[in-house]
Amino acid sequence: MRAMRDPGIQNPGTAVTPAKKALTRKGTGLSAKLLVLTILFVMLAEVLIFVPSIANFRNTWLQDRLADAELAVAALDPATYGTEGAAGDAMMQQVLLETLQAHELVVASDAGRQVLAQRTGIDGPLVANMAIDVDISTSNPLTSIWDAFKTLLDGGNVLRIHGAPEPPTGRYVEVVVEEYYMRDAMLEFSRNILILSIVISLITAGLVYLSLNALFVKPLRRLDQAMATFADAPEDPGSMIVPSGRGDELGTAEQRLASMQSDVRTMLTERRRLADVGLAVSKINHDLRNLLSSAHLLSERLDMIADPHVQRIAPKIVRAIDRAVSFCEAALAYGQVREEAPDRATFALAGLVDEAAEFAGLTSHNSLHFTNEIDPALAVRVGQENLFRILLNLMRNGRHALEAVTDSDEPLRLMVSADFIGDALCLKVADTGPGIPETVQERLFLPFHGDAGRRGGTGLGLAIAKELAEADGGTIRLVPSSECDRTLGAVFAITLPNARVEDAG
Repeated sequence: MRAMRDPGIQNPGTAVTPAKKALTRKGTGLSAKLLVLTILFVMLAEVLIFVPSIANFRNTWLQDRLADAELAVAALDPATYGTEGAAGDAMMQQVLLETLQAHELVVASDAGRQVLAQRTGIDGPLVANMAIDVDISTSNPLTSIWDAFKTLLDGGNVLRIHGAPEPPTGRYVEVVVEEYYMRDAMLEFSRNILILSIVISLITAGLVYLSLNALFVKPLRRLDQAMATFADAPEDPGSMIVPSGRGDELGTAEQRLASMQSDVRTMLTERRRLADVGLAVSKINHDLRNLLSSAHLLSERLDMIADPHVQRIAPKIVRAIDRAVSFCEAALAYGQVREEAPDRATFALAGLVDEAAEFAGLTSHNSLHFTNEIDPALAVRVGQENLFRILLNLMRNGRHALEAVTDSDEPLRLMVSADFIGDALCLKVADTGPGIPETVQERLFLPFHGDAGRRGGTGLGLAIAKELAEADGGTIRLVPSSECDRTLGAVFAITLPNARVEDAG
């Protein structure tokens, strides 16, 4: 188990890891942003609600004031109390006006206007002659909103409030009031709305904050921490995230992150294996190359022996040792740099194929039949050593596949053919073995995947062949069974560009 460390304590000179960077970010966190945005959005919604609300409040205030005025008119009307009734009581008129906060009460009809009560001062009536007429029966939403905001911004006018005439008499009541009374009531209403909006915003924002923090922010922090921890120690199994099993998008993200981390660990394991293999091969080849060099010096003495049989075998032994030395040098370079572009040369292709078959142990095999279907006169211009190594790897793989067949009634064969497609050489190596399983084909040319499952195989043969073909500008692929004769097993096609040799004539 890894020791827990305080991410806030760092030793001088210690590198800042991705996990520590994740814990020391500057700026506002996502939770705080969500809280602020929620408050702003709720306040915006309250503003949109406030606009029609304040207009409706103004209309209601006007209607209530007119309704109170109609009750007062009923008390002051001479038709109800007589000429000597309340209409003639000046004190009663002033009390009603004070109660209504009004300056004048009027009953109007087609016959004319009758002032029932009027507040007067030293210089006469206090009502301004330029009072603004307000007919509450003709108001509409847009004008109500406009008038409400004019009242809030100014509110210093005198209003003459009345409604529609009563049928069939055509009688209606007018009441004259100062607008600032209504403005004070509207400001108090607005203040109450503001306080209520703030309270609702805070409650809503708190609930949204807690909900989003639990549903999204904490899982996102967990994902962020998992990625940072994995970046610190990708090879540590304990740094991998364990999906929580959520069924939403965050659960899918956790599963994909876990899958990605698993793939990265597998890739790092393979790279480490390649590095280990490279180190081991370097040590082995250092000594093996020295031994082969000694063998090369000893093989040169065979030229001094006059035996014809020895003279025929000696050049092949020398070439085999030379190729072994070059193979050792190539193995030292594999995984460190790519194969360099080969030196192209013109040669007879059939002879190179026969030589590769001999080195692969096919020409002298007891139970396998090798067929070179290439015209002996066919000359090509490609990288000779690279093509020899490609053919040797493919032929060895084919020989091992055929040797594994134990119950075949047909003769076991391996064939090599060649053709030109334009200026490109298309070389095919085919056998009558069991073929390659589909589960292996996807990773056939990857290191340690191609023939690693075969006993004694390293999984590097096809990977090296592919790299050698690409170094010469070509390709190598496994031909699908749908494009081949059904009697064949595995068929590999090597394509090398610009390999045609122009005729001298």
